[in-house]
Order: sequence, then C-alpha cells, then structure tokens
Amino acid sequence: LESQRIFRAQPKGSYCRTLLHWCSWGKTSPAILRSIMMTYPEAMCLRDDKSHGRRTPLDIAERYWKDDAITNLLRSSLETYLPFRLRLCVHLCIHRHFVTDRRTPFDKAGRKETGLTPRAWFVASIIGYALQREMKSLGNHIISFVGTGAKIDGTRSAPKRKTTTKAKPGKILKLQND
Repeated sequence: LESQRIFRAQPKGSYCRTLLHWCSWGKTSPAILRSIMMTYPEAMCLRDDKSHGRRTPLDIAERYWKDDAITNLLRSSLETYLPFRLRLCVHLCIHRHFVTDRRTPFDKAGRKETGLTPRAWFVASIIGYALQREMKSLGNHIISFVGTGAKIDGTRSAPKRKTTTKAKPGKILKLQND
C-alpha cells in the first residue's frame, strides 16, 4: 500500500481528484492510464468533489473525450473491475464468516452478530454451507454470478418516499412525491 500512496493522494485544492481523475481530464496516453489503473484500480470508482459534479474518471473522459482511446479503455476496465471486486468481497466475507469463524449457516444469532440483513444472511448461508461442506466449486459457481451488470451509483442518495394525502369524502386519493 505504501507504493500506492501517490495514486491515492487527493491534495487540498484538487477537488478530491486522484491522479487517475487528472489523467482522464488531461487526456494522457493509454499506456500511462493503464499503468495507473493496474496500480490503483479503486480510483476508477472514486468521485471528485460535489462542486465539480461528483464525477468518476470515466465520467470526466466521457465529457471531454467521448470517442477517444482513453475513454474506451476506462469504460472497458471499469466493466471488468466492478464485477471482479464485488465477487472478491463477497467471497472474502462469506469465507470469513463460515470458514474462518465457523458460524452456523441459517442461524439467527449468527446473523445478528454479523450485522447482515436477513436476505443477505440467507444468501451468504447458502454459499457458506457449500464452502463448509467441501463443495467449493458450487460455492464459487454461485459467486461467479455476483456483480453481473454492476455499475457505479450516480446519485448515492436514498430514493424519495411517496406520501399520501388524506382523502376527502367523494375525492380520489392521490399520490405525490416529496
């Protein structure tokens, strides 16, 4: 991680941009861009400051260099990196809970200890059960479906809730957004 320090840097006045953001904006060569992405791939998912649109390096490249090689390189790299990263995180989480810590799949107390939601615990329990029973190929096959079509959330805000107004006698109840 010490070798990644310069790639993770977001100096004051840089609008929370990493080296990859600046290379996208400055239209650097694809070879340099590829080296940076291989060294610190997480930078592809980071967004810059809110005052600058909370853009990823790909968003910046698409805005300024729509049909350029660096835009295509960022797009294809992000499309392969996100599913890989999600699969890795899911595998590590399940391995820790069910193989390392030897939790019992489908156990309600175990779910509460982990902090997972009931649905996430159910799915993790299925895969964890497979991993505990030496059915690693089945567990890995299930994990291989994780992250298909994954994208970076553009808004990062909670969806608006719908509220209802009180119905008056003889009137139809209407739904309205906040």
